[in-house]
Amino acid sequence: MATAGLAGILYQFLIVNGGVLVPTFRQNKNDDRALGMIRELFPGREVTGIDCLELVEEGGTLHCISQQQPV
Repeated sequence: MATAGLAGILYQFLIVNGGVLVPTFRQNKNDDRALGMIRELFPGREVTGIDCLELVEEGGTLHCISQQQPV
């Protein structure tokens, strides 16, 4: 899969207790830029990048896979 169009998927970050998990896509420059932006938005939380390239190829990333857990 080409990774050029993945920047719009960064809204898929996930806010957890003391941190924010942010999808990354093996694009070092873009990933670092996105992580920096998220750090500015959430100064009191630990921001961690998670490689999600393979997840996005299946149709979603962190936020998508954490939702609607069946009972």
